[in-house]
Amino acid sequence: MRLRPYPSPTVLLGAATVTLVMGVSCASSSSVADGDRTAADASVIEIAYATGDTAASVTKDVTLPTKGAAAGSAIAWTSSNPVTLSPAGKVVRPPVGGDGAVTLTAQVSMGASVTTRTFTVNVKPVDTVQFLFTSDCHFGDVTPASAAFQGATTAVDAFEVNSRARDAMNLLPGVAAPGDYGVNAGVAFGNFDFMAVTGDLASRSVLPPESNGNSSAASFNQWKAIYSDGLTLKDRKGAALPIFLTPGNHDVSNALGGPEVMNPASDPTCFVNIYNWTVKPDVPLLTTEFNYNLHKVFSVKVFGGMHFVFVNMWLDAEMREKLEAYLTNVPTSAPVFIFAHMPPEQTGANFRDPLSNGLDFPWAGGFSNYFRDAMDISNLVAPATKVTPSTAPTKEVKDLATFLKAHKNIVAWFHGHDNFNQFRTWNGENSVTVDNKMTQLSIPVFRVDSPMKGKDSAKDPKKLSFQVVTIDTAKKLFTVRECLWNKTNTPGGAIAWGATETFPLGNRVR
Repeated sequence: MRLRPYPSPTVLLGAATVTLVMGVSCASSSSVADGDRTAADASVIEIAYATGDTAASVTKDVTLPTKGAAAGSAIAWTSSNPVTLSPAGKVVRPPVGGDGAVTLTAQVSMGASVTTRTFTVNVKPVDTVQFLFTSDCHFGDVTPASAAFQGATTAVDAFEVNSRARDAMNLLPGVAAPGDYGVNAGVAFGNFDFMAVTGDLASRSVLPPESNGNSSAASFNQWKAIYSDGLTLKDRKGAALPIFLTPGNHDVSNALGGPEVMNPASDPTCFVNIYNWTVKPDVPLLTTEFNYNLHKVFSVKVFGGMHFVFVNMWLDAEMREKLEAYLTNVPTSAPVFIFAHMPPEQTGANFRDPLSNGLDFPWAGGFSNYFRDAMDISNLVAPATKVTPSTAPTKEVKDLATFLKAHKNIVAWFHGHDNFNQFRTWNGENSVTVDNKMTQLSIPVFRVDSPMKGKDSAKDPKKLSFQVVTIDTAKKLFTVRECLWNKTNTPGGAIAWGATETFPLGNRVR
C-alpha cells in the first residue's frame, strides 16, 4: 500500500502554537492515523477560565483538559512557571509588580505520535501586600499560673505560648478576613509577603523565678525554632515567609549588661543575630566584635513599590540620618512604613546621660543609653536644675515630629514595647511649627500585644493577639486587624477578630 506523506507543519491558532510531530512507519498506517488524531485533538484544546478571567488576565485556577475532545488522545501539561501556574492549573498570583507571563505546553499523544501545542497566559499580579506583625516574644519568661493559659494550672513557658501563637499563624492562609469593610474583607488571606517582629525576642537574662533563666543565646535559638523553622506560611513565590527583625530594649540590655544581676552578666548573642538576620552584612558580625556604638539595625525592604523600614529601637538622630539618606532616592509618592521597638513618644531614661562620654554602657546615671542622642539640657524646666532620667525629652520628640512632617510619605509606625493592642494616631506632641506655620501631624501608630507580657492578655489570655496587615496598592488603602488567636483559650481553638482600622496611604499632615 502506498502511503501518502504527512509533513510536520506548525499551525498558528491565535495565542497558541501547534506543532505536529508525526511518527511514520512504512509497515503500518497506524502511526499516521494516530498522528491525525493527536493533531485533531491539539487543534481543539481549550483552557477553561474562571468567570471573568481570560488568557490575558488570569486570577483564579484554570482547568486544563487531560483528554482530547476529538479523538481521546492523552494530554500532559508542563508550565514555564509552575509556582505561578502549575501543570494541574493551580494559580498563585505573583506579588505586586511580579511577572505573571506563563507558557503552558500541552503534549498530546497517542501511540508513537505526539503533537505539542503551547499557550501563553498572563496571571494577573495581586493588588495587595500583606504581612504579619508581632513583638515582644520574651523567650525566657513564663506566664503567671493565675492566667490559666489554655487550661494550665501552673506557669507556662514562653516556648509553649509562642508555639501556640505560631500554630494560629499557620492557619491564616485558609482563614477569611472578617466582614469589616476593610481591604479584602471576607476573603481568605492566602499567601503573605513577610512577617515583622519589633524586638524583645529575649527577656532580660535574670534568674528564676522572674524568668526561666534563659541566656540571650538560648532565647534566640528558641525564637528560631518556633518561628523561623516552625512557620509553614509561604510567600507569593512559594518560598518560606521572610521574617524581618528589630532589637528591643531587653535584647540591647542583654548585650550590654544591666543594673540587675544577670546570668551571664552580658550576652550579645540575640542582638548580634537580629543584626545579622535583618541587616545581612557581607561578613556576619561575631559576638566578639559587637560594639553598640557601631552596630545598629537599619534595613529597608521593598514590596509592591512600598518601603518598609526597620530601625534600631527608635527614630533617634542616628536612624533619622540613615533614613534621610535613603529617602533621597525614593519618590515622594511611595508609601513608607516604620517598624521600631519603641513608640514615637518617649521617656527620658531611654536617652544618654548628657554628662557621659557616650561610651559608658549601660545605665550611666540611670540613663539606659538605648539611643545615640544624649538628653538635651534645653529640656530642663525650672525649678529643676539638673537633667535626670525622668526629664521629659520634649526637644527630641519635637525633632522626630518635625522629621515626620517633612516626609509626608511616611504613612504608619508599628511598634511593640508597651505590650497591648492599640490603634491610634500620633500628632507629635500636639503641634510643631514648620515653616512658621502651625501644622498638625496625624500619623497612624499601631501598638501590638506580647505573647508573654501583655498588659491585658497576661491576665486574660483570651485577649492574646497579633496583627494582620493588608495593603491595597490600587485603592491606596491599608487595613490593620487584631487577630485574637486564643479567644477560646483552648489548644487549636478558632481564630477571632478584635479591633480593625482602615487608613489611606496618602498624606497625613493636616
